[in-house]
Amino acid sequence: MNPDIPPAACERRIGQGPWNGDLLLFECLPSTNRWALEHVRDLAHGDAIRAVRQTAGRGRFQRRWFAPEDRALALSVALHPDRLRADTIAAIGQAAAVAIQETLAEYRLPALLKWPNDVMLAGRKIAGALAEQDSASGRTVLGMGLNVNVTAADLSFILPRESATSMLVASGQTYDVAEAGAVVLRELSRFIARMESEGACALPAHWARYDFLQGRLISVQETGGSVTGRYAGLDSLGRLRLVTTAGDERLFWSADVSLQETTGPAARNDPA
Repeated sequence: MNPDIPPAACERRIGQGPWNGDLLLFECLPSTNRWALEHVRDLAHGDAIRAVRQTAGRGRFQRRWFAPEDRALALSVALHPDRLRADTIAAIGQAAAVAIQETLAEYRLPALLKWPNDVMLAGRKIAGALAEQDSASGRTVLGMGLNVNVTAADLSFILPRESATSMLVASGQTYDVAEAGAVVLRELSRFIARMESEGACALPAHWARYDFLQGRLISVQETGGSVTGRYAGLDSLGRLRLVTTAGDERLFWSADVSLQETTGPAARNDPA
């Protein structure tokens, strides 16, 4: 960690990020990803940024992701390309989703994975991830958001048109947000180590066990329109495999996915 980074962080916790990185804790940020990208050349591999309150976070396709004060986890991690395999970096968003799903399992909340980077609980979105790269340095910032103690009223105000939930709404219990963040970072480090060791097979093998879209008829929205077909899981790089209604297989790195049917395997919430 560069000591010359502006001391906007209210607290720096040495070694509490993955791979002996530091954890920078802010009282409030517009976006942890934005701050991390602005300082990414000064951040060590594994440095993590957490905001107790996030006011202008965003997910994929510029969707808003707010973090009410100490009720949601807003967390970003700096990653250096020379420290990880290229195929690990390519699927880092999916790795983050797995880390959050494994965290929820520790809290006895059986979550599922929805391609590309979402985590679902009881059919509703509870978490998401967004990986962004700094083109000048080649470094990646991995952002993760998890609804922890977000109330039903919070959700209806923040995401009035979204089908979302939280750990509190799902279980009726409150949780320590900082503790949940520590578990997420631990599980992220653990699963990335598995990807680095096992190679390309690690991600699709795990994903298939907890796949929210398994066997479903879906629509994939692209810039030029939508494509409908049967979801066929992930390939070794974390790309979505779609068998179109014409029988062709197509691969997608990133897209917006919606279900074309609402009953059956995708509605399940017991990955065991």
